[in-house]
Amino acid sequence: MHSFYYLNVCFMKNLKIKSFFFFGSLILLLGCGGVSQEEYDRVMEENARLKKEIETIKYDPYKLLSQAKINIENNDLSQAEINLNSLILNNPGSDLIPEANKLQETLKKLKQTEAREYEKEKALRMKADKNRVNIALKSMRSNYDEINGVTWYYDKSTTSYANTNSFHLYIGWPENGRPYLRFRIQYAGNDWLLINSYIVFTDEKMYGLDASGDVKRDNDSRTVWEWYDQKVDNQLYTTVLSVINSSSSKVRYVGEHYEQDRVITERERQALKRVLEAYRVIEGS
Repeated sequence: MHSFYYLNVCFMKNLKIKSFFFFGSLILLLGCGGVSQEEYDRVMEENARLKKEIETIKYDPYKLLSQAKINIENNDLSQAEINLNSLILNNPGSDLIPEANKLQETLKKLKQTEAREYEKEKALRMKADKNRVNIALKSMRSNYDEINGVTWYYDKSTTSYANTNSFHLYIGWPENGRPYLRFRIQYAGNDWLLINSYIVFTDEKMYGLDASGDVKRDNDSRTVWEWYDQKVDNQLYTTVLSVINSSSSKVRYVGEHYEQDRVITERERQALKRVLEAYRVIEGS
């Protein structure tokens, strides 16, 4: 059957070459001004005949059946369906129609099996994704925002208070949306710095963060605190990644009149790493 298909392909190629040759000859003769009406009609008639032969070969029932069988062997079920439909549509009186119909039934069963396997694999992937998410969030502390419908996830080592120094990431996961990362720097001390920007130093690198207008402040009778809280963009992502991969890092709070440096602790660096890893897992789920 494969040999028959190969012979048909070769034959069609030869017909196409002949058709091209006749058409090219016609153009050449016309260009030379040496073609008679009789010669022109003959060439056009021959070209039409070759086109008809090509169409006949194209929809040859034996060829289409052979192609469909090869498609099924190669698990190309969509192309097999196209060839079988073409056979039946263009050769309604062929004695191969019963075999084509039988192959279509086989094809239908194969596609149903393929669909079941796909759904089974999909369910397994979803289960595996859910397990990875559960494992990733196991080390997180969560807090549900009922008004906004968002669950916030923090590393368990990250402070839950605003009036303490901190450099951390956390995750927001809306009920009907995709998770996203947020970044927060907190300063607490005895004196106001009136922070308007930050500089993060990691090994030999330096990253500036403009926080003008975005720093919030509060105080009590003993302590003042200022914090900057933003959704992670490319700049913040690069900065945090550099902190995670550094051997040492610190943050400089740049205020209107004063500056103050603070070392980013190993505990904070590991928390950044865990939150980022958890985010990558749930974001890809």
